[in-house]
Amino acid sequence: LISLPEELLHLIFDHVDAQTLLLSVHQTCHRLRNVLSRYDRWRLDFRYLCKSDFDRLCRLVDPEKVNSLVLADGKKKSGRIASFL
Repeated sequence: LISLPEELLHLIFDHVDAQTLLLSVHQTCHRLRNVLSRYDRWRLDFRYLCKSDFDRLCRLVDPEKVNSLVLADGKKKSGRIASFL
């Protein structure tokens, strides 16, 4: 995986959810972390994340690189939309 060209890794990342990319792949090695930092097709779905994962994703993803965003406030997740914005 590490030896693949960055463009191919980005194509693979297109089929992996943001939570897995940032909470697992991001932690793997320095090279994958750098490739993720240049990835610009993020699809974020915050409906099913716990508060700590939500906060971490908000810190790690550049809003300019987000292509799709799903936010939802429920009884237990009140205020997340305002927090994200």
